[in-house]
Amino acid sequence: SLVAIYGGRGLVRVNRDSRLMWHLGERVHHDLALLPSGQILTLGRRERLMESLNPRKPVIDDEVLWISADGQVEKRVSVLDALLQSRWASDLRDLRPLVGDVLHVNTVEPIVDPPPGAHPAFQAGRVLCCARNPDWLFVIDPQTQRVEWLARAEWRGPHDPRLLPSGRILLFDNLGASDRQTGPASRVLEYDPLSDSITWQWQADPPSGFFSLFCGAATRLGSGNTLVTETGNGRAFELEPGGRIVWDFHSPHRAGTDGALVAGLFEMQRVPLEKMKWMER
Repeated sequence: SLVAIYGGRGLVRVNRDSRLMWHLGERVHHDLALLPSGQILTLGRRERLMESLNPRKPVIDDEVLWISADGQVEKRVSVLDALLQSRWASDLRDLRPLVGDVLHVNTVEPIVDPPPGAHPAFQAGRVLCCARNPDWLFVIDPQTQRVEWLARAEWRGPHDPRLLPSGRILLFDNLGASDRQTGPASRVLEYDPLSDSITWQWQADPPSGFFSLFCGAATRLGSGNTLVTETGNGRAFELEPGGRIVWDFHSPHRAGTDGALVAGLFEMQRVPLEKMKWMER
């Protein structure tokens, strides 16, 4: 079967014959993950008038949702409430403007099997999230319904944090390589939560040769290479640890004057050939 988000308006599951199995009318957005339990972890959102943040205008509250295999909401955790109940409540209140899409959470990364030596906050059952607007990475504990770890470093407008076997975090940094003279540029980096430092990064030469204003993804492969999706330019490529590009894909499906337009390529994934045998049936 296939689980899909559509347009911030719902979540659906269809079978292999494209027949609808169920529909969930939540404002699901951006990301989902299938848990070993069979549950679906995803993001929802709603508008709230929160006196402690803005007594006159509503804010958008992102929610972490746990959905059963048959499409029922089993648990929801408000990200704003989780922040307000944490030691970073003042950081939230200091954000400006406190109206509308304050956080813009774009990632839910379940922590299923924390690697040895990982930061103590990265415990099984918790969720690693990314908030683009304030440039935050944070961990939510669904039991305490509280943010238990939060970091902000030199990245800007980030997407898609992935917890690595080393305990570090791989991150697509959308604007962190930008410069006033050379223009907007993206990079991929590794961040160590224990030392609060960036331990590895890659950007193009010149930096403007790699840029996605929105989305973007990076996955560490078993070989040690990194698979990168440059969403805004319809591009994907694979990097060796030293930064050499192994292969480079540019979508050929373009439109507009002189082929200036290309559809966003949201995420490329490497799939072992043996897992595709069902397509031969």
